[in-house]
Amino acid sequence: MQRHLIGDWAARNGVAVMLVVALLVQAQAGFALRGLYADGSFFTTQIIARQSFYIFQPARWVSSLILEAPVVIALMLGEMRPHRLANVFSVSTNLLPGLGFLLCLAVAPRAERRYLTFPAFVYFAGTLAAGFASVTEGLLSTAYVWVILFLVIFGENTRPRLAAILVLSVGTLRLHEEMLFLGPVLAVALLLRARDEPRGTARIILSVAALAVLGGAAIGIWGVIFPRYAAGPGDFTADFVRLHWLYIPHQGVNLPAALGILAALGILAAIAAPRLGPAVSIAFTAAASALALAAFWIDALTAPAAQFFARDDAAFISFVLMIVVLIARGYPAIADRLTTTPVQGIVVALGFTVSLWHVSATAKWEAFESHFARQLEIETGVIPWAQIVTPPTSRQAQLAAMMVWPWTNPDLSLLVLSRRCVTSLIANPPTKGWQPYDLSNPETLPKLPGVTYAYLLPPEAQRAACAKTASPQ
Repeated sequence: MQRHLIGDWAARNGVAVMLVVALLVQAQAGFALRGLYADGSFFTTQIIARQSFYIFQPARWVSSLILEAPVVIALMLGEMRPHRLANVFSVSTNLLPGLGFLLCLAVAPRAERRYLTFPAFVYFAGTLAAGFASVTEGLLSTAYVWVILFLVIFGENTRPRLAAILVLSVGTLRLHEEMLFLGPVLAVALLLRARDEPRGTARIILSVAALAVLGGAAIGIWGVIFPRYAAGPGDFTADFVRLHWLYIPHQGVNLPAALGILAALGILAAIAAPRLGPAVSIAFTAAASALALAAFWIDALTAPAAQFFARDDAAFISFVLMIVVLIARGYPAIADRLTTTPVQGIVVALGFTVSLWHVSATAKWEAFESHFARQLEIETGVIPWAQIVTPPTSRQAQLAAMMVWPWTNPDLSLLVLSRRCVTSLIANPPTKGWQPYDLSNPETLPKLPGVTYAYLLPPEAQRAACAKTASPQ
């Protein structure tokens, strides 16, 4: 009897507990400044220089606003230290997508908590398969859409709930290009709920919300056809088809994405052959745990760049699972079949092993960041990237080669240390791609309040310039 009660509790609450654990792991990544990977450092310096939001892609206005709001609020409260503000940005981008998925738990009634299995799978297999590149707005956008879906299909349509549905739906007008395929699914959910709603006012609100999300889909289509920049959303599909989200030659495998595929296959097997479900769940847990542990020592199982290319995987998975949720809501027997204890056990194991991978990935990032910061401390002037990856056989050089982004080293140089007098910058690797700064001209660098650029001066002149820096550390 006691064993049955424990198993029942695990089936009802295990997914929710694992969501919280995964969120704590992402908090660790955020405080380790992992949110500065890829474009993260560039976005941070742009927000600080502008003292306001930096909306680079018009189709992502709302998601950018939410992700950047903590930094802007910190600026409004008087925090001007770039290192501290970088920490705020890193933590917010790592935490906010998971908090969005956790909101689904608050929205769903206790009796319907089994439906949390679906967004949890999206978070573990999709969002956390791109979490190393937390700056990407699509991770938050996907969670945003799931919150709307749960508000629509669960609970009584009270005035506060209807108001939340309407406001959030209007927000999808400028949420993300992903709305081009998530919007129609959400619109169907809204119209189905409106059809069953006896009150005229509620039907009107739900219908207007449906029009809003369809408008978001239209704007998403426009954002894909006419992207803000050359290597824009139109390239997302190409990267997906080339499987760069899973494997990049000479770099390695995106292990969380691979574990997501294995988990999906295990879930399908457990659904097709329920008697084998417990054995499949145990086998997946054992294999996934072994691979996640191996990632601590095998760098080919890390591949941060592959996580950047996986930035829309959560949305692609959501397109399928949102349709499944709508069908399951109409046919409870299907929901029973899709949320058995073995299925939920696989989802929990996926969350645990992917989170374990993120612990190892954060440790590697911290080792790289320490090496990067140390070079800035002991050197002056412009430090060539070749110096950071020399000798190539050293562990520090190998991690640097893994973590580098082609054009954001100067931004990262401004943020990893707590300093207002910049006496050194690390240059980008030689590349033919876009470079936002000319390091021979400090005027091209971000205008950060209170920061003095002295890296081009001789050592004696550097000391004199730094002595004049207004605010002490």
